[in-house]
Amino acid sequence: MRFHLTDLKIYEDGKVDCWELMSFEKFKEKVMSGWVRTTVPDGSTVSIFPLGNFVVWNTDLHVKETELIKHVKDIIRELQGKPTSSDICRKIFEEYNKKPSDKNKERLRKAYENIPEHNRVYVLHDMDNKDYPIKRIIYNDEN
Repeated sequence: MRFHLTDLKIYEDGKVDCWELMSFEKFKEKVMSGWVRTTVPDGSTVSIFPLGNFVVWNTDLHVKETELIKHVKDIIRELQGKPTSSDICRKIFEEYNKKPSDKNKERLRKAYENIPEHNRVYVLHDMDNKDYPIKRIIYNDEN
């Protein structure tokens, strides 16, 4: 299989440039169809125009396609001056701390899981505790 590495350009108006300019909805379709990917199978050739090609072995890629969609959505929201999924989660975390309830706990879980997986470490801007205070609340029954 052959793949092409390209820049992903994201614009305030919600358009995404990934070999062609498209709406965010069309971008999601391209990702879900496999036309845009974050992973490639071992043995695949990747072209980096105009630099050259390489064959991929022992890949260790960290961003799933579904998480890329969430990430791009967050970038668009940030460019538009709107709250990102992390911003929303922090707000709900504050609300939970003021008024703990099952309803707010569920809102917090949904908000946290709406954040792209690769960004679920530093939501609270605390490198020492990472997101443990949130995880303790929403996953305490699972531990």
